[in-house]
Amino acid sequence: EASNARRYGLCCRRRFGFPVNISLHGKTVSKTAHVSVSASGGDVRVTTTQPIVITAQEFGLEAGVAALQQIAGLNAISRSIPVTVDLSLSAD
Repeated sequence: EASNARRYGLCCRRRFGFPVNISLHGKTVSKTAHVSVSASGGDVRVTTTQPIVITAQEFGLEAGVAALQQIAGLNAISRSIPVTVDLSLSAD
């Protein structure tokens, strides 16, 4: 029954914000991930409700991005990158 499933947390959706560490190129930054977690039977799905935005500056990549922009002949390259997560976990 759906009511029993909800009572035991087997069929629900909850939203959380929690700290995450993102490592890239030997540097680690701390961010907050806002996610939605839903469960149904033995399956759990975790998805971000808003992107986690990282920047080239946070990882010391500014010079590399500037070089890429020059080589590619572009007027601009964004220094901010939105990261999203969509995980499906199964009890199998």
